[in-house]
Amino acid sequence: MFVFIIGTSDIIHLFSRAIEICRESKTSFVEGLYKSRDELIKPCFLTTITTIVGLLSLVFSPFKTLHQFGVNGCVGMALCFIMTFYILPELLKSLEFKAKVVTKKGRLSLNAGIFLKYGNLHILLGVLFFSSLYPVFFL
Repeated sequence: MFVFIIGTSDIIHLFSRAIEICRESKTSFVEGLYKSRDELIKPCFLTTITTIVGLLSLVFSPFKTLHQFGVNGCVGMALCFIMTFYILPELLKSLEFKAKVVTKKGRLSLNAGIFLKYGNLHILLGVLFFSSLYPVFFL
């Protein structure tokens, strides 16, 4: 559960910035996602690395449970970073993901009416979501 909570912070930052870019420059969501990725990859990489280093200290614990938590946490954080910044943008681009950024009462959000060329996006995103939870099942 720890990896899920910490790992999703990167995707929240990425999507929030992509929505802001779409509103400011009137670009598509996927273009905004790529621009936000270029802006945020370095700071998010540094936060991921510091978290991984912190979890690596648990690898040297004499307790087997803490050792497993450290190993699974490190691998999970690395996978979350890779999926967020490399796999997800490419997946959305290849599936021709289209969404409108709407402003309602000063709040930014993605339009609920999302049009997809392929109906399997929800399944693929579900697989990515549950694969990021794998460390939970090994503890």
